[in-house]
Formats: sequence, structure tokens, C-alpha cells
Amino acid sequence: MDAWRVYNAARRHKHLVMLSVLVAVAGAVIVSLFLPKYYVATTTLLPSEVVIRQNLQPQTDAAGGPPSDVAASSRDSRVANLVVLAKSRTIADKVSGRVHISPESLVRSISCDRIYNSESGIGTDMIGITVRMSNPATAVEVANVWAEEFIKFQEEVSHREAVRTREFLEDLTRKSRAQLDASASDLALFRKQNRIADLPAEINAAFTELAPLRSERDEMRARVADVTARLAVRRSQARSLAPTVSVRSNEPPVATIDSLRASIGQARADLVRLSQTYTDDYYRIKQLKQQISAAQAEIDRQQALKEPVVRTVDDPSYQRVTGEIKDLEADARAGSARLARLDSLIAERESKMGGYSSVDLGLSSRRRAYDEAARRYETMAAQVHSARINERLAAEAGAIKLIDAARSADGPLRAGPSLIQLVLSAIVLGLVVGLGVVVTVETLDTRVRTATDASELLELPVSGIIPKVPTRTDRPTSRLITQTSPMSPFAESYRFLATELLLDTREGDIRSIMVATAKPAQGGTSTICNLAVTLAQAGRRVVLIDADLRRPSLHKLFRVPNDFGLADLLRNGATIDKGMKSTFVEGLALITAGTDIHNPWALLRSARLQKLVEELKHVADYVLVDVPSAIVFADAATVASAVDGVLVVVRANEAPRGSEFQIKGLLNKANPNILGVVLTQVAPTDVDSCHYYAHYYSTPNVLDSAQSRRSRPPDERLIAARDAAGGDEDDYALDD
Repeated sequence: MDAWRVYNAARRHKHLVMLSVLVAVAGAVIVSLFLPKYYVATTTLLPSEVVIRQNLQPQTDAAGGPPSDVAASSRDSRVANLVVLAKSRTIADKVSGRVHISPESLVRSISCDRIYNSESGIGTDMIGITVRMSNPATAVEVANVWAEEFIKFQEEVSHREAVRTREFLEDLTRKSRAQLDASASDLALFRKQNRIADLPAEINAAFTELAPLRSERDEMRARVADVTARLAVRRSQARSLAPTVSVRSNEPPVATIDSLRASIGQARADLVRLSQTYTDDYYRIKQLKQQISAAQAEIDRQQALKEPVVRTVDDPSYQRVTGEIKDLEADARAGSARLARLDSLIAERESKMGGYSSVDLGLSSRRRAYDEAARRYETMAAQVHSARINERLAAEAGAIKLIDAARSADGPLRAGPSLIQLVLSAIVLGLVVGLGVVVTVETLDTRVRTATDASELLELPVSGIIPKVPTRTDRPTSRLITQTSPMSPFAESYRFLATELLLDTREGDIRSIMVATAKPAQGGTSTICNLAVTLAQAGRRVVLIDADLRRPSLHKLFRVPNDFGLADLLRNGATIDKGMKSTFVEGLALITAGTDIHNPWALLRSARLQKLVEELKHVADYVLVDVPSAIVFADAATVASAVDGVLVVVRANEAPRGSEFQIKGLLNKANPNILGVVLTQVAPTDVDSCHYYAHYYSTPNVLDSAQSRRSRPPDERLIAARDAAGGDEDDYALDD
């Protein structure tokens, strides 16, 4: 079924499509009512500067040196570590003991994120803790308890770190003090044994200049050895790594999530600002909380929309190791050069001191050791003092501050898609299902609807398509639509039929035409009458014969007496002039059925009928014959042998029951020339001429009325008045 037929079928069965859509929408609304509801409560925390700056998890590399990953000590990385720690299982276990909810359920219902600035998109130091629960009071309680436990846990961690650092520095300070005391004792004993108070000024100056060089050389040797060891480790690591690696990841829509997080950050910033001035009942604060909850729910939904992606990327470990190798090689070269320079300077200084005695050299060495011990002790004492101050400040300021506690929960919010999304999806689904039902109904429906159906059924060409005339207009409907409403699309359909007939009969071999129907009420009488009027309007001389001797009706339609007609002509052999009656249509004459009809079939079987038709062809361009149903009476098959051509009329929207094939068989036995099929009572929506008629006449009823008043003869107005008194009647009610 092509798209146009599907469209027409959908228009015919639009009630089915609408019902399907309504059922789908109703189902979506019902489903939305049963979706689980939840409430959202949010708390906002701000880590102190001490917590952000401290090393959360210091690491050492394989060579035992300090951590080389610079990003691990950055501010963003430490805030991210706090976010991970805030939603860890450790905090969930602590909260579970207070709210009596399993840690697994708490982990599923909690989400912690860094708050972003909505204008710049830069992450702030604030952390948002959001809880989703089915009970609003529980959501508020869990959010506040979670914040309390996280603050308490972080304070304990920060305090332990501060205490551990202070104790470590105090231990180093005690060791430095012991080395200083030992150096002082050794220096005093050497002076006493050698009876020397101090070195001469020039010797003391030389040793003072040489001492820092030797100290720097020792440190540089240790540094070069450390760099060499680390370089060997990094080279070994580089050999075991590949430059690239295949990464399989589930990536959510990052741009959408970043935009939502930015909006959440702006909303939370506004919320913090307004909370300092207004209470929670302020409408703007409620709107911001609802906005935060809705955006968080959308982030959760977007994060669930992940698709596996496999990409080949540079191995970050390999890149990091190769970068460290380059840095270490540069450090090794610089250290070796500096060490060679120091060795040269020290050798030069020692050569100048060769004239001094061993006592002077010993005193100088002990004095240098004492000065270095004193310097180390002073440095460690200053670090211990700073650590004690930091510990006291951290205890006073607190590790993390609670900026905004959860006072009320937003909601209820529905889990899953929103009601609008459900309704839109239901509308689409309803349309698809409705169209599927329509296509199924159309496939199972065997009724003749279109010209293609009629042509395939009878294996005959379709000569005309007559649309169904509406039964209610601005005046009583007329059976002769071509005369009363010549500007209507219905009259135009008869003109198409007449044009088809005129083109097929240009050689003049077909001048007498009969209209045959398989069963009553097919529209045969209306078709033959309107065809006769159309041909007459085209300037042809037309004689219309009422050969339906069973129930004659054409004399009523054309308002002529039935005192002498076809039966009389066939029985008495009178001249055709006596039987022809003029009508109100110029160029159209009518031969009525006649009187005293006792055996219609016997009259139509007479040889006089053939002679009568031939005589009429001499005085008219076309002779049209109306007969009763071909299946009910044998009259049609009898008349078919006396005419030049037959038009088979089939009514649309009726399922074939075999009578169509039967009439074709009967007519074939009479050996007539079947001109084609006329499909009547077709829905106007299925007729292209009606479909596009509005492009030319936007108000066809007004044109019909005006044209009817201009073209209708005076006696027709009286006929229309008489019809109006009879009320509305179907245009095809004439047929038996």
C-alpha cells in the first residue's frame, strides 16, 4: 500500500487513529501516576583552605623519591578527592548506623558533586550532597546526617594528619638537638686538649669559604646518585609500556551534563546568597531548590545514557614516564656539570690551605660540623612552631564548613521520563499503532473504493469516477446535479465522463449507449440522466430512453407526462416524433416508459427496439438508454444487443458479492461493446478533482447558487420549490 492510499485510509478511519492516540495517551497518564515518586534534599559544604592545601594521600615513586605526579597535588585534584571521599562507603557505614538504612541503599540514593559557577563554568571549592528518598523527612535527615558525618570524618583525618606531622617534626628536632649537643661537646674537648681558643682570622676565613663548597658537593653527589637511580627505574618502566592503549569507556553526553552542572552551580550560588537574607519560605529559594533537583535528576538520566566507545589513545603512563625521563636526564646533566665545577673549586681552595697545621684543620672541621648542626636545629625548630600553629588554626577553623543545611525536601518528583515525554511518546506510539490498524483494516476490507479497485475487479477500464453528493447543503439536493449545480465538483465529474465518451466515439461508431448495473441502488439512473444533460450542454443532440419498464421514473425527474412512451412505440409502431418529449434541458429529448406495460421483457425482445434505436440515431447524436438491474431482470441483457456500447456502473464502498462478475458474463453473451466502468458514490476525499477543487473555488456553494439562479429556467424554479417541500433525498435514490 503506497503512501497516498495510507493517507486516504487514515482520513477515512481517522476515528480509529484518534482512538488509538487517546488510548495511548490515557495509558501514558496512568503509567505516570504509578511511577515511583521521590523527594530531593541537598546540603552544601565548603572545605577550609587547610584541608585543600594539605596532601591527602602522599605517594613516593619506585625510586623512593617524592611524588612526581604534579596533578595529584593541584587544587582541583584535591577537591575531586574530597568529592570521592564524601560519597565513599566509609561515610555510608557511619550514616547507616544513625538513620538505620542499609549502606547499599544509601550509596544508591546519594550523589556528591562539585558546584560549578554558572557564568564562567569554573568549578568552585563548594561540594553539594544530594539525597533522593521516597520520604521527604528521611531525605532531609539523611542529607544532614551525611554532611555531619563527612565533616566529622574529615576533621578527624585532618587532625590526625596535623598531629602526625607535628610529632614527626618534633622527633627530627630532638635528633637535631642531640647532634648539635654532640658537635658542641666535641668542639669544646678539642679546644681543651690542644689549648687553642680559636683559629686565626685568615685561617677561619679560608675554612669558612671552603665549608659551604664541600657541603654543596656532598648534597650534589647525593642528588646526582638519586637522579641516576630514578632514571634507571623510569627507563625500565618505559620499556615495559606501550606508547598507545585501547580504551573502552561509557561516555555520557558531556556537553549536556556540563551545562546542567553549570546551571546547578549558578542556582546553588544564588541559593547561598539569598539564604543569608531570606527564609526558606521565600518563593525564589523554593524555585532554586526545585531547579537544582530537576537539573540533578536530568544529570542522573543523562549519565545513564552511556554507550561503549573503544578508542586508541596515547598511554598517559607512557607519556608521563617519557616526560620524567627527559626531565631526569636534564637534571643528571646539570648535576654532573655542577659537581665537576664544585670539585674544581674545592681542589683549588684545598691547595691554598696546604700550609696549615693538622690542628688548625681539625678545629676547622669541628667548627664547621657545629655550625651545620646549629643551622639544622634552628630550621627544624621553626618548622615545629609552624606545625603547632597550623594544628591550632585547623582545630579552631574546622576542616569543612556547613554552608547550607537541608531544611526541606523538594518534590514529589517522578522517577523516569516526565509526563510531557510520556505523552509525546504515547502520541507517536498511538499514531503508529493507529496507522497499523488502519492498514490492517484496509487490507482485510474488500470493498471497492477506488478506480484501481474497480478496474482490477472487472478487468475493465474506468471511464468515470462520480463522487458522492452530500445529502445536506444550503438547499434541497437535486438529482440532476449537472443542471442545478453546474459549477460544483460533482458536475465536473460527469463532464470528465462525457469527455471520455466523446473522445472514444469520435469516429461515430458508438452513438447508442446503455448503462447497466449489477444490482439495485448502484447509481445507474442518476449516471445516465446526468450524462445526458452533460452531453446536451456540450451541444450534442441527445435522446434519453426510459427502458426501465418495471419502475419507470425519468418522467418524474424531468417533469413530463408519461401518457405515451417506449412501450407504446414498440407495441403500436407509431413514429418516434410522437414518443419524443422535450425537456427543460436544451438539446435533450426524453422517451418515457409508456403505458399499459404487462410484459416488459416481451416488448424489449421485439425487433422494433433495434429499429427504433436506429431511427433515433438519425435525429440525435447520442441515444442513451436506462434499464433496470441486470441481475434482477433480463431486460438489460436484451437491450444490450440493440445498442452500440454499454457502461457498467458499480457503487463504491460495497464489498463484491459475485454479481459484478455475473453481469459481465451476461453482457458478454449479448456480445455488446463494453466501454468501461463508472464508479459512483466515491468518497470525495478519494477523488482528486474534489481534493484540489478548493484551490480554484474557495466558496463553491455560493457559486453553485448564483449559477443555478442564472441558468435555471422558470419552470425549474417551481420544480426546486416542490423538491424543497419534499425534504432532502439521496441523489441516487432513483435506482431500483
